[in-house]
Amino acid sequence: NGLDKKMIDSLLMLTEDKSSTKKNLEFLKKELGDEPVKEIESLFDYLNLMNTKVSFIPSLARGLAYYTGTVYEVFAKDSEIKSSIAAGGRYDKMIGDFVRNNQEYPAVGLSFGVDVIFEVVKRKTQALKKTTVKALLISIKTNSETLKLAEFLRENNVSVEINSFNKNISKGLEYASAYEILFVVFIGENELNEEKYKIRDMLSGKEQLVDKQKLVKFLG
Repeated sequence: NGLDKKMIDSLLMLTEDKSSTKKNLEFLKKELGDEPVKEIESLFDYLNLMNTKVSFIPSLARGLAYYTGTVYEVFAKDSEIKSSIAAGGRYDKMIGDFVRNNQEYPAVGLSFGVDVIFEVVKRKTQALKKTTVKALLISIKTNSETLKLAEFLRENNVSVEINSFNKNISKGLEYASAYEILFVVFIGENELNEEKYKIRDMLSGKEQLVDKQKLVKFLG
């Protein structure tokens, strides 16, 4: 049996319109009834509670041999890369197939496209010139104390970043300069003994010692 023109037009509308989730759901309910779209509507209720924005695309199909319910693809927001960075879905029969008992086990999973994610990150990093980070903390063999200081500053609404512990001081300064971080805070044994931290202004190059409480005001 072939499809008449009305059915063809309806299917084309459903597959081509990727902007209106509500419209697509209403169309499916009209054509199929309430029961087949209950799972999708329930999923959207949970997603709305978590303020997660998604689009429902009825034409999306993946792994028909093993997916048994909702399937999804994840894309990077505001990126030139149009390939999905992750994808997956529901497969209630897969575990039963492996253990050979034909039972259904509720399961969901996804895979990540590492190459695509790497390309997205690379392009965003290249485009990133400025940062909201106020200071870069550089540990001089004081990793645990640096972590404590970072937590203290963040609790006081100061945005800071920690220089990778395996990078030396010069690499840290290069990083701060490249990302236009205004201040660098050095945390070494001398600073801890004096209970003051050396701060470098990355614009002027001037350095000064500031105690922990004044550090919050200085960077805030």
